[in-house]
Amino acid sequence: MKLLLNPPENLYAFDESPGIQVLQRLVPNLRTEGTKIRLEEFEYIRNGTLDLFVCLDVNTGKMNCEIHPDHCTETLVGYMANHFKQAPQSETLHYILDNLNTHCSYAICTLVAKYSQVKCPPESELNNMENRRKWLESSDKRIIFHFTPFHGSWLNPAEVGISIISAKCFKESYSCAEEMVESIMTCVEFRNRFMASPFNWKYKGEDLHEKAVKRFTQQLNNSESEKTELRILTKQFLLMRNLLRDYKQKVSNTYWELCKTAFSMKEDVFMKKIEDEEGPIRKKKAQSAIDELKKTLDDILPQLKLVA
Repeated sequence: MKLLLNPPENLYAFDESPGIQVLQRLVPNLRTEGTKIRLEEFEYIRNGTLDLFVCLDVNTGKMNCEIHPDHCTETLVGYMANHFKQAPQSETLHYILDNLNTHCSYAICTLVAKYSQVKCPPESELNNMENRRKWLESSDKRIIFHFTPFHGSWLNPAEVGISIISAKCFKESYSCAEEMVESIMTCVEFRNRFMASPFNWKYKGEDLHEKAVKRFTQQLNNSESEKTELRILTKQFLLMRNLLRDYKQKVSNTYWELCKTAFSMKEDVFMKKIEDEEGPIRKKKAQSAIDELKKTLDDILPQLKLVA
């Protein structure tokens, strides 16, 4: 958030919109005269899917877009390489991204090292997402990544760019993928030429940390957590761990105590969810996240009481 309030030069926000359906409506959409009501045809022909990659220049508002048939690691590496080549070659580059696995793959690390003209640490050293994320975020190289917090993708300005393209292009009728590609690129080119303006972030995050803890506690108390998918709970556990570890003083001790109590009461529910999970990787991540949150709560909360 501090990055957006005082953006450095060459700050870019990256995001992607995967699986965009190319739909051909059997009857054109209609707008009722004199109103904003849009009548959409519910029958359509599917003509494939596309993946949109967007890098928004925070200081100008202009968007760099590419459209691909997939969003695998190799495709992302190709897109980022193209953007690195087009960006200023001797200046520090900052990128805002969310926490998708492909955004901190080892292939991305080697690419960043290449264009930063530094040596990439061996894969044995960058052997997990957390280590790779830390290296990509390190400021001792020319290209620096800034990952949004868990459940904080709304902090990424690129989502605004994608929402603009979505409103203008995604719901129209296309007989083939090429038509949709042309529509999107025409929209982006027009906006870049005539409508782009600096992205002016004003929200300073008042009470944001406390609101997140209160919301998580409320979710635990009203049984929402029992219906929540395990992969979402895993992210929430990590979010609470990060807040307690890095921003503990921004939340009152009372709310931390309420959160710990609610969490402890639901621990058996979480363990049953982990036990029932069939995916070994997802199970391992969930177990690790819940263990880290428990340890952080046990280690830090007593310190907060002493300070209070």
